[in-house]
Amino acid sequence: MRPSTSNNRMNLTALRAARYPDRYPDMKRTITSILSAAFIVAMASRAQAEVMDKEASLPAIWTFALAGGACSLILWRVRWWAGIAALVPAALFLSGVYAELRDPYVGPAILLEAGPGYERSFWLAVGAVAVCQIIGATYWLWTKRRAASRIT
Repeated sequence: MRPSTSNNRMNLTALRAARYPDRYPDMKRTITSILSAAFIVAMASRAQAEVMDKEASLPAIWTFALAGGACSLILWRVRWWAGIAALVPAALFLSGVYAELRDPYVGPAILLEAGPGYERSFWLAVGAVAVCQIIGATYWLWTKRRAASRIT
């Protein structure tokens, strides 16, 4: 039996590529790709999961809180129910953050990774929304009483 010529050609090509790497750029590219893929797979097994990359950041919390508070403060001037309706998106977002903070598995990891300032800032944002609601409701009551006193 005669050996196959294609197998011999492949071995000869590999030998030439090892001896003259500049003449065979495709082989060099293939070896680089294989080593890069092996490195990526090896590094991926050492990756550690973090908690805060999946949670709301402080700027996101403050954006929702201030936007919801400002919208509700402005809409309290129009109608009382519009001010309360504007609170709903901010309240839903902040309640989701609160649920994550109180979760028995995720909550301690959040506080460990982000620190106690994260929780304090969250409560300050909730307080800012509450203050905007109180100011809006007070303004609405004040304008209603003022309009009633002008009538009589």
